[in-house]
Amino acid sequence: MKPRTSVFLPDWVKVGTLALVASWSTTSFAAITGQWDFNGDLAATIGQAMDYRDGDTQLNTEFGTTTSFSIPDIDGSPAEVMKFPSTTEEFGGYFVPNGASPNAGGIFINQYTIIMDVLFPEGSSGVKRGLVQTDSNGDTDLSIGANNGIGAGNYAGTVEPNTWHRIAFSVDQSANVVSKFIDGVKVADEAIGQSTDGRWALESFFYLFQDDNGETAGGYINSLQFRDEKLVDGLIEALGGPSAEGILTGPPPNPFVISIRPEPEPSRTPRPSNISPLPLIELVLQDGETAVDVATVELRLDGEVVAADVSRSGTTTTISYTPDEFLAPLSGHTVNLSYQDDGDPAADLGVQWQFSITDYQEIPSGIAKSVSSASDPGFLVKTAQAPDEADIRNDLRRAQRQLDGVLRDPAGNPVPDISTGGNGPGGAFEISGSINFSGDGLDFGSFTLDQFFPGLPGSEGHMHKTAVEVVTFIELTKGFHRMGVNVHTDLPDQNDDDGFQVWVGGDARDAFAQSIGTFQRTRLGFTRGDNDTIFNFVAPEDGLYSFR
Repeated sequence: MKPRTSVFLPDWVKVGTLALVASWSTTSFAAITGQWDFNGDLAATIGQAMDYRDGDTQLNTEFGTTTSFSIPDIDGSPAEVMKFPSTTEEFGGYFVPNGASPNAGGIFINQYTIIMDVLFPEGSSGVKRGLVQTDSNGDTDLSIGANNGIGAGNYAGTVEPNTWHRIAFSVDQSANVVSKFIDGVKVADEAIGQSTDGRWALESFFYLFQDDNGETAGGYINSLQFRDEKLVDGLIEALGGPSAEGILTGPPPNPFVISIRPEPEPSRTPRPSNISPLPLIELVLQDGETAVDVATVELRLDGEVVAADVSRSGTTTTISYTPDEFLAPLSGHTVNLSYQDDGDPAADLGVQWQFSITDYQEIPSGIAKSVSSASDPGFLVKTAQAPDEADIRNDLRRAQRQLDGVLRDPAGNPVPDISTGGNGPGGAFEISGSINFSGDGLDFGSFTLDQFFPGLPGSEGHMHKTAVEVVTFIELTKGFHRMGVNVHTDLPDQNDDDGFQVWVGGDARDAFAQSIGTFQRTRLGFTRGDNDTIFNFVAPEDGLYSFR
């Protein structure tokens, strides 16, 4: 096995002239390029009329009202609806011109939202029902599954029989995701495993209630809407459930959320977090028909009112807050926002969500050096290597003893160091630039322009049984930092993974220095290759910190 190591700092850490730039944008409304409300025909309320794909579909399509069809009213009110049949022909169903232009850098429509108010009778429960087919080839692409959930292959939520539901699919093919909603409630984000212009991208049309092998069912539809962007979750949630008047084409009645930070975490299914212990808590609200009354905004973190910054620009209101102290590692937190609008002062509006903090360690205070005390940039790199026939373990304790020159084999015999020493202190090499080594000098792992390990191969010409120490000072600002190390791992049963450990202290070579990161096998499956380990820590003050 060839040893390979690179050190990377994905976020928040400053080394030399590392700079990070981030941007944040929101869109309040997408263009509605098509809407159909089925008032006796396939005419469009917005955009172009739909059409039948075959004579059988046309023959078996009926128009009427919830009353004439003896089906439930919509939210308590009668409504005009279309009764559609199950389709048995490969080219059946309805042709829907969407009126949109290509987007997201593709030649097709990669970002879009389709919303429909539909009812399926009792007999269709437990049957796969095609809703949207993106082209004339293959299986339906967005459907109701046999479990009565909705999706692109993984079905979530529940579509109850003989019940009106508002189903929404918000698609970003370029980001490989479709967000799925039933009656304004998000049931899941589903990965669709494609890139820009993939299977779920649209041309200038799509097909409705169609599948190439008859996986459809008859039902009723009251309203269908197409938007040429992936709508923000908050707007779909604000649109709510089905309405006898059809899907809203203007702003919703009340303000709604268009972005939330940190990202909400499902309370029932917590997942590993990458959220900083000093997170920016931020919500952006978009006015509906009414506007946010900024004087009524109240933000609570874990039940306590906090001094949030509230600012208004045009029709958006931004509420932001950053805690004064670091939140504890792996701790869970709840945010509550309450406010009123300028319509009904008695209406209490708001949102609640949860998030959890990433795991991290705190570096002890009082060990940072002044930045002005630094002289030359670079690293001291020390290498040690055992003879190929030496009987030694493959673990960090062995590597430490090998670097200290006190390594012995199981028989108690000293193990010689056959590496080539450098001209620096204690035989170290003085390295400028980056720490990005591989045994053969070929590019591997996170970065290109790999270099040979200094001092290797040693006198025997092999690349095995090595240990390498890197010592440097890193300038850190007070706060949260993330660091990573990439090494080579072999097959899981070979016991031949490269490993590492990172210490920081007043002098990181001291036996009492704090270990803040150590190797973890994150590579999945029975494979070999590069392996990233990410770890987090907090610097108590600005300054230079000794790292080993």
